[in-house]
Amino acid sequence: MEETIHEKMIVMNPTSFSYTSNIVQKFEEFSRQCKICGAPALHNYYGVLSCSPCKMFFKRNALTGQKRFECVFSGQCDVNINNRRICSSCRLAKCFTSGMRSTLIRCSLLKNIKSKQKQDKMLKSIAKTSNILQTIQEQNQPHRKELCSLFVMPEMNSTMQFLTAQISEHILIVILFCVD
Repeated sequence: MEETIHEKMIVMNPTSFSYTSNIVQKFEEFSRQCKICGAPALHNYYGVLSCSPCKMFFKRNALTGQKRFECVFSGQCDVNINNRRICSSCRLAKCFTSGMRSTLIRCSLLKNIKSKQKQDKMLKSIAKTSNILQTIQEQNQPHRKELCSLFVMPEMNSTMQFLTAQISEHILIVILFCVD
């Protein structure tokens, strides 16, 4: 089993345990700060270690925010936990310069676009199928009576003959459609 650097330091000098743990604790605290505002952060969002408020701010504004926001101080605002709500333009700019990527956002807008693309693809498929069926019907129109008469028996009354002919026509269309 491998020992971590922290464990080795404790074994080497047991009296410096509190000093070592304080250094490690401060390092962990520093490394767990939001890269945008400096607030405590636990996770990477959109490619950068950030707090939940900055994550949501970026999600809401990344696609359209740069066009809407304008800094009144020429883009020189310092963004931190205390003033992060003051200048949205500088906060969004800091999100991008810290490495947040809008391509990682999976918002309802992107879901709607994908849903629309899927629906368009389905409609094209239905139209193509309808065109194929229409072509089959047109090709078999001259032989329709001959093909349908194969399924009609002379002893049937006219209503039965008509229904049988209609059913036969649909069966033939399906059979012809399935055969390559």
